[in-house]
Amino acid sequence: MVEHEIYIGLIVGLIFATTVYVWESKDFSQNQKIFLTICAICAPIQWFLILIFSISNSNNYKNSAEYNAKKINNEYNLSLDTSQKNLVELKEKGLITELEFSEKNDKIVKDKIKNLLINSIEYKQLKSLFDNNLLTQIEFENKKNILEEKVNKEYFTQNNEGEIIIYRDTIDDKKIKIVGSLNSTIGSKVFIDDVLILDDVFIYKSLTHKLIVKNGEIVNRFFLEKKDNLIFEKSSNDLQPKVGDKVYLLNFEAVTNGYYRYSLFTSFLVENGVIIK
Repeated sequence: MVEHEIYIGLIVGLIFATTVYVWESKDFSQNQKIFLTICAICAPIQWFLILIFSISNSNNYKNSAEYNAKKINNEYNLSLDTSQKNLVELKEKGLITELEFSEKNDKIVKDKIKNLLINSIEYKQLKSLFDNNLLTQIEFENKKNILEEKVNKEYFTQNNEGEIIIYRDTIDDKKIKIVGSLNSTIGSKVFIDDVLILDDVFIYKSLTHKLIVKNGEIVNRFFLEKKDNLIFEKSSNDLQPKVGDKVYLLNFEAVTNGYYRYSLFTSFLVENGVIIK
């Protein structure tokens, strides 16, 4: 009698554990989980169907677009890793110069970061909002740049790199490479075709940032925001401009003195291109 009760307890416990496993698993659909729970009244049927559903779902997943996309992405990442390893070996054997290694390795790193970016959940969410006209082109580019900087930092941190590399296009069709620390844009260096830029001003083509370069380093970074026919240049990434920030026309010429509307309920008094009230 006691042994019989023990066997019953073991079976009930096993059925309970199996049902919990089903509900915590990501391998079954909601309808399958409900059906398998009902089948708990007959354990052998439940266990048999768990096996059948697992095999069926696995085969369906391997034939899905999501699985194929992940497979292609993994193969692409593997090819980049192999190329990077080959570069290191060729440099060590003296078959390519340090400059050649740097140029080609930078391209691989750029491709890796781009791949991480476009396959990230956050990017797909932003792209969905943009495709459904819930984000403007400027808003999308601005948020994409913020996400790209985050992905950059994560990549270089995970790979124990002491510096971070960011590539940007400018409004005058220049391609710049920004090399700096993980924690700050200020002090970073800017290169065009691997030539260090000593003094210049760069505005991103996305109209999201403006960089001031002096003596070979970025000394200031401004946040840009396009509103109708105006560009607001902000010293910080606040939601809206404040006193001391600047206002330009779309061609970056200074506006004349007067009041300029920022939003439905907000206007700023601008004098000599600077917000004073």
